[in-house]
Amino acid sequence: AAFTNPATVRLFHGVSGSWVDVTLSNDGAGTICGTVTSFSPFAIAEPASATPPLVFSGFDSPVANSGWNSEKGGSNVPLKFSITQGGVAQTDLSVVASVLVTEISCSDPATAIGATSDITGSLKVTGSSFHVNWKTPKTKGCYQVVVTAADGKILTALFKLT
Repeated sequence: AAFTNPATVRLFHGVSGSWVDVTLSNDGAGTICGTVTSFSPFAIAEPASATPPLVFSGFDSPVANSGWNSEKGGSNVPLKFSITQGGVAQTDLSVVASVLVTEISCSDPATAIGATSDITGSLKVTGSSFHVNWKTPKTKGCYQVVVTAADGKILTALFKLT
């Protein structure tokens, strides 16, 4: 079956004449996982009123969305991005769950080596964009900024401070 939005498809388990949503995860590419405690009919279905997913625009310039961003320690980095849903710009702060900065290994960016700072409280909306200024530490090092949307989607950027 073709679905309008594969990422919204849910796994249902037949229990006592009702369908129970048992979806734990959906990778949007055809793998849906769920947990049940008994055998019964199963069905996969897309909700009739599926809410379109939140979509990040990526970080606006001067922040690069891939590779390393080089900044001087102690500088102020403007983190600007937009989020749309169904093609409509979102401007409610509630669509952003968090903006976190973690010190990471420069040789292995997947490895956190220091504390995580939460800068979500400084988030503002300007026009149709979200904006937060990150005051970088004065010491050299590598950092990852992770913006998490209310639906769990993430936007990341890597920084090397000199």
